[in-house]
Amino acid sequence: MNELAQCARLVAVVRTIAIEQRAELEELKASQSELARPDFIWHFLLQSFATMGRASGWSGLIGNKANYTRITYDALSALNSATRTTQTRAVCRLAGIRMPDKKAEYILGCFDRVTALGGIESAKATLLAQPGRAAKIAFLETFPGIGPKYARNIMMDVYHEDFRDSIALDVRIKAITEALGLSFTTYDEHEQFYLRVAQQAGLNGWELDRLLFNFRPTVEARLRLTEPAVSEVVSPTASERSVPSRRAGRVSAGLSAANDNTQAGMYADWTPTAQAIAEHLLPLFAAHSAVYYPESRGRRIRVGWPSRPAPFLLGTLTPLLTGVRLTLRVGRDSALIGVDGPFSVDSHSDSGQMTFESVSSVPTTMDVYIARAVAFMRS
Repeated sequence: MNELAQCARLVAVVRTIAIEQRAELEELKASQSELARPDFIWHFLLQSFATMGRASGWSGLIGNKANYTRITYDALSALNSATRTTQTRAVCRLAGIRMPDKKAEYILGCFDRVTALGGIESAKATLLAQPGRAAKIAFLETFPGIGPKYARNIMMDVYHEDFRDSIALDVRIKAITEALGLSFTTYDEHEQFYLRVAQQAGLNGWELDRLLFNFRPTVEARLRLTEPAVSEVVSPTASERSVPSRRAGRVSAGLSAANDNTQAGMYADWTPTAQAIAEHLLPLFAAHSAVYYPESRGRRIRVGWPSRPAPFLLGTLTPLLTGVRLTLRVGRDSALIGVDGPFSVDSHSDSGQMTFESVSSVPTTMDVYIARAVAFMRS
């Protein structure tokens, strides 16, 4: 799938997880009180080096108070240059952080930089005086060892208002990018992809970043439920093999067409509520490259892959006076249909029905149900 389809796929996953983990996200935002620390800049520089390459390094350098108190700015200021160097290296090794000698060099370099700025409070004031996100990033990148990721993360850790639409690209997020089959040539391109995901999922960049960092196993598990899409399993025709870009073009065109349904009159005679429900469900289907397309007669919308050989129909949406009825091919043996399942029995043996009266009545697990339906179509 191309970038557009993968974006929709990730949107469907993180939107649901964000609802499930809303309380955790709000609790994390409370860390903005840390910005009030007089030693804010020094503490978060140390925290950056502790977690750089391995998050567990936090326990050894920051969580271990015996180690931490030996490398505070005040503690190092009380030492001469030679003793300061020896103590910093010893603490980094004792803390068990990755590349301890390199991290010690960074800490000593940052000590010199902070001292040149007039001390920890003066350095903090200079940082906060920088106008906007870009200037703050540029300032933080003047500290040894701090690059684009940590220049963002330092300020994101305190939920700073200039950094709420930022992504701190670490190995966890890059692993999700790889799982999506995507790659980017620059940090900015990579960050912009995730900011588009965040916007479409109704999140800010900070919220998406923290979801991906703290709930990566859940994200990856739910992404696995959505792959491979049906459109990727069908063998290409001879003409498709001769024009490699055609397959990707179909997916992109299908998603584009799906986004233009209103202009095409697909929702003619639908109530505003019914249309809102259908548009809410669209990204969940688009995550599998499925698109909406009209039936030749009537007001129902079909969901599936019209450009592919049969079977291509995943389900239908029928407008009602009070909402929408979804018929989905989830499989009779899926345990999703009947008394104990979320879907009621449909006349088709492999389909179930669910009725929505509003957007809020769509269950947060709908992405999982759709993934199960896609899996059934492949079986």
